[in-house]
Amino acid sequence: RPPQRDTQKMPGMEDTGRGLPRKDDGRGGPIPLPSKGIGVAVQVSLTLKIVEEEAEVVRDIFGIYEACGNLRSAKKLIDAKGIKTAVRYRANGSSKSGLPFSLGHIHQMLTNPIYAGRIRHKKEVHPGQHPAIIDPDDWDALQAKLADGASIKRGQGTQSRKPRSLLIGRIFDETGDRLTPSHSKTSSGKRLRYYVSRRLIVGHKENEVGGWRLPAPNLEDRVSGLISAWLTKPQNRFAAVPQASPEQVVAMDDLVTSLKRSSKRSLKLAKRIDLSPGQLIIQLCAKQVAKLFSVKPEQINSEELVIKAEFQLRKRGVESKIILAGETNPRDEVLWANITRAHRYFDMIKSGRTYAEIAEAEGTSSDRIQKLADLALLAPDIVRDVLQGTQPIGLTTEWLIRHSIPASWQEQRDLISKL
Repeated sequence: RPPQRDTQKMPGMEDTGRGLPRKDDGRGGPIPLPSKGIGVAVQVSLTLKIVEEEAEVVRDIFGIYEACGNLRSAKKLIDAKGIKTAVRYRANGSSKSGLPFSLGHIHQMLTNPIYAGRIRHKKEVHPGQHPAIIDPDDWDALQAKLADGASIKRGQGTQSRKPRSLLIGRIFDETGDRLTPSHSKTSSGKRLRYYVSRRLIVGHKENEVGGWRLPAPNLEDRVSGLISAWLTKPQNRFAAVPQASPEQVVAMDDLVTSLKRSSKRSLKLAKRIDLSPGQLIIQLCAKQVAKLFSVKPEQINSEELVIKAEFQLRKRGVESKIILAGETNPRDEVLWANITRAHRYFDMIKSGRTYAEIAEAEGTSSDRIQKLADLALLAPDIVRDVLQGTQPIGLTTEWLIRHSIPASWQEQRDLISKL
């Protein structure tokens, strides 16, 4: 017997809320339910429950796309296997079923975060209270694959493509938690990529342990640079391929030179990356190294394919930036510009202009002028360190504004030395 109302459910989940009163949204209609997809239906508690028989259909479709790599090939295989839509009942009692999946339907399924245990609200995705049908890490990897294979919109160049997270699924922190890709957008629409500890996204109790949030370009550049530098040293190549012939040794030199020009190729060599406070460990993939050097995999000594590096974190806001040991810190251009601006403000103040007058001329607030002007009181050697990029990691504009700067230069040095 058909249900009393159409649940628009997706294979894999069922509605357990029939027969209970419907709440009003203040406009005479029912409270809208969260967005659903194939395999999912909504309970009255606004949580979702898996129907295992239909969830297998979802897993099959995800698996077929993963094997094929593109939507058209996946649809052909889905049709060949006879996978069709499930029975759907309408409110009037009629039914609709047995239709082949369209390309749009397949794409909608593959990009629906509900299958990864998440809920999409407008343009944001939040952790859900229902179990995942597809492992969240596998779903994230598939999204990157879909984005990488997406066609370019007419009138746009290749720069319009969303950058792919090249280390997806291969980064782990000190707790064993995987770092997954995430992003945010600036007010101008610029996309900022990150690698974030999964527990910070999923919202588990491990949040109490803290987690990592690293800018993706910075981490990818550091890993790529470490791999390239490791391969550049002949002793490392000899240790990795101890039985290499003279011809292979010569070929390795040429291959390493070409590898320096492609960070993407370098990152393909990384099998696993482990992060812990102050240390980064990269395990290279023996098969990829063998492929790079055109040698047999059995010639590779896997025990030598480990790269270790010490680093420090420079924090700015909620994110951190990796600075490798022995690396010359790039100058903090924001801090340097604010120190320069502070001296200009200080000269204006000495000439008799008020904070309000300077603020009006600069298009900012009097409070901001007063806070930045204090940077003009920094000791000359501290200013020199900022210019050269050798100041302590924690010395930023935000830190200086939040703390009272002593008038004594020696007290300034003592305070900053503790960062």
